[in-house]
Amino acid sequence: MNVNFGLILESLVAVLLATTIFYCFILNKRLTGLRADEQLMRQTIRDLTISIDTAERAIEHLRKTAGEQEHSLQNAIESAERTQFALKDSQVEALDTLSALRHGTSAAHDTTIQIKALIHTATTMIETRQNSTQRMTEPQHPTHYTAPKVDIAGGDDTHALVHAAISAVTTARKPFSAILRDAA
Repeated sequence: MNVNFGLILESLVAVLLATTIFYCFILNKRLTGLRADEQLMRQTIRDLTISIDTAERAIEHLRKTAGEQEHSLQNAIESAERTQFALKDSQVEALDTLSALRHGTSAAHDTTIQIKALIHTATTMIETRQNSTQRMTEPQHPTHYTAPKVDIAGGDDTHALVHAAISAVTTARKPFSAILRDAA
């Protein structure tokens, strides 16, 4: 068996060389695909970098806006607190005023009662004076003259009562101080 060792060895080298060429061909295709993918990858990286820069600017803008909104919100809270204190002060003043009005109303009611009594006294005195004056000036006429009546049974309208008292005084042609002095 004399085999030609050189031929086997050369055949083996040829097979290995063919395998290497085939492998280089496949590797070349893969490298070409990788280079194409590299261009796509670079474009993707550029887009990603741009997106990152945009996101960083947006985050910075959001931080700035959040700071402004925080400041604005803090001002609104402080303004609301000032308004709340002002409303509380106004409420206290209103309650004080209401209390004073209630006290004033009771004082006005007391004054109204006193004015009614004075008007009644003045009216009585006027009627008495007019009756006596009429009797002196007209003894031959039996008619009886009465002074205008003042309605004191009405409501608690102080202005109307004061006006009625002034009318009674004017009708009597006697100073109100004299009517009060006579009443005393």
